[in-house]
Amino acid sequence: MEILFSVGLVLGLVFIVLIILKLLKDFIFNKKFAKVNAEIAIHKEQAKLKVSEWVNREKEHLQKQFEAEMTEKRSVAVAEIEAWSSEEKKRLNTRYAKDYEDELAKLRQELNVRMDSELENIRTIFAEFSTEEKKLAEEDIKRFIMKKLTPGE
Repeated sequence: MEILFSVGLVLGLVFIVLIILKLLKDFIFNKKFAKVNAEIAIHKEQAKLKVSEWVNREKEHLQKQFEAEMTEKRSVAVAEIEAWSSEEKKRLNTRYAKDYEDELAKLRQELNVRMDSELENIRTIFAEFSTEEKKLAEEDIKRFIMKKLTPGE
């Protein structure tokens, strides 16, 4: 019985040692696990910071690039607008100059027609006046001759 008791005691002690070892192993494992988790958390935070810094740098770089592209596009747009404006101004000046010349030529033509018409009217009036004056002169001459030829008066 003593042997059984001793074997039971040894087995109990072995069991207790195994339990203690398991607990120690679990404790050490949990401690290492916690340490690893803490290291992972630190690495995550460091990685987040690095990514955040990278994102900020990229954002600044893209912002500068965008601003440079917009400045270039604005410059190109302004140049295109200035060129169009200059061409449009030339076109309008040419158009209005041509319209002005056409209108001036039309008015000159109308003036020439009116002047020719008025000159023709004046010629007609002078011709009629000349004809009338000639008739009056002939009549005056006839009267004068008749007066001279008629005795007694």
